[in-house]
Amino acid sequence: MIDIADNPEQEDAHPAPSVQLPLLCDIAEVAFLLGISKATAWKLDSTGRLPRAIRLGRRTLWRRAELEAWVAADAPLRERWEKLRKGEA
Repeated sequence: MIDIADNPEQEDAHPAPSVQLPLLCDIAEVAFLLGISKATAWKLDSTGRLPRAIRLGRRTLWRRAELEAWVAADAPLRERWEKLRKGEA
C-alpha cells in the first residue's frame, strides 16, 4: 500500500473538501459580518443604509457577495449603491 504522503503526485488526487459559505445571510449573519448588533443592522436597513434585502418566503435575506462588494465600495447609501451596481454613478 502506498501512503499519499510518500507520493506527492497523488496529493492532488483527493483535494480536501472546501467550506462553502451560504449565499444568503439573515440579519444575525449580516450583523456578525459587519461587527454590529442585530438591532443596528435592522436600523441601517430601515434607513436605506444597507443593500436591498430579498424576501424568501417570510425570511429577509441579503446576498453575501453583494454585502462584501458593498463594504469594498465603502458602504454607500442604498440609493447610491444601486446606481453604482447599474453603472449609472
